[in-house]
Amino acid sequence: NSLSVEESDNSPSQSEPNFVNHSPYLDTNGFVSFLGKTHKSFTLLSTNIESISSKIDDLNLFISDLTTKKLKLNTFIFQECWLGPETDLSLLHLKGYHTIPHMRTCGRKGGLLIYLDEAFSFKEVTFPHTSDICEFQLIEISGKQLHKKIIMVNIYRPPRQTHLIFLNDLKQIISKINRRKYDIILAGDININLLDVNLCENTATLLDMMITNSLYPCITLPTRLTRTKGTLIDHIYCNISNPSKGPSAGILLRKFSD
Repeated sequence: NSLSVEESDNSPSQSEPNFVNHSPYLDTNGFVSFLGKTHKSFTLLSTNIESISSKIDDLNLFISDLTTKKLKLNTFIFQECWLGPETDLSLLHLKGYHTIPHMRTCGRKGGLLIYLDEAFSFKEVTFPHTSDICEFQLIEISGKQLHKKIIMVNIYRPPRQTHLIFLNDLKQIISKINRRKYDIILAGDININLLDVNLCENTATLLDMMITNSLYPCITLPTRLTRTKGTLIDHIYCNISNPSKGPSAGILLRKFSD
């Protein structure tokens, strides 16, 4: 998943809100073209990485390819990073990025990781959550061309029957961060199929909670495809204060994991 949020224009807009209605699939060329139009935007890519240690070389190659085209993502948001006491974090640094880990609490495959462009400043936002049901990582981002600080929430919910606990935890987090007058981006592998909104009560509850808090879904097509079905279980939500300037989003076809 990839997202671009326009944040460079401080002037008020009189146009109607431009919420994302479509997130197209992007091959390599399409992704390069997408990023090429975002030089004044805050950009991010979110994905389940399925062990960051085993993907770090592939990630460096991906970044190097972007660099040769004079492109750079501001943020990588990874879930299921397999981060534990045995992880050597010194091997996971990316040139030009802050490395911000959140150690696993959801079994051996858990752990969250955010890479943030060093041109930005950040501080971690504390939230008393150590559940083995789901993982949350919160940071506050400021600096560079942002006219307002961003609260970023990285989320991983394993595919277990824990929907109500997860939704309650998420509700508490949204309630906390909504009291701050910042822009908000929530992204992660939530393992709730957003395409089932008319069929599943838990999905409807999640979407209603988000929209009630002015957090709008940016990814609209399946993010995981098999031979028989597609599911939208990887989500990105935004409440951008100047929605006429974005956001725009797409689904990157290049795989780091499944």
